Amino acid sequence: MNKPKPFDLNLYGAWTSSYDFYNFITDTVAIGDYHSSYEQFPIIINANFPHNHVTLDSLKTFECKQLFRKHTVYSIGLRDGIHEPINKFIDLLMPLLKKEYEKRPHTKILFHCFAGKSRSVILAIAYLIEVHNMTLDDALKLVYEKRPIVCPNDGFMKFLYERYKI
Repeated sequence: MNKPKPFDLNLYGAWTSSYDFYNFITDTVAIGDYHSSYEQFPIIINANFPHNHVTLDSLKTFECKQLFRKHTVYSIGLRDGIHEPINKFIDLLMPLLKKEYEKRPHTKILFHCFAGKSRSVILAIAYLIEVHNMTLDDALKLVYEKRPIVCPNDGFMKFLYERYKI
């Protein structure tokens, strides 16, 4: 976890006392939980269903502004279950995130869900593989090293191995 800050700005533009409940995996990729501040992230992947105001099995993109910062938020209607269609969201998100990366490769991106252990982790690993050209083994090792609390569900892990293992 990062150092505590005396105050922070949440998604709704309210000042709050908080900690940063995320870990940087690389200089530009972070994984966090629902407490994570959006402040320094121009791109946010919010997989905190049902608390992210999208319907199940849907993807919604919206822009929000906090003072002088603009954020693009991708909200995903995905439960943390072994039979959930994570592949659908990876297929929808990765082309969008690749375009963002090509335009601005140093842009910081936050992947978060409720606990920052499963849904956000799988999406971040897919991003590291598809956009940063990492191998599955290297991406897994890096994520587990930088955020030791990760615990993706078995269905999501099976999907990763089926899709990315060479």
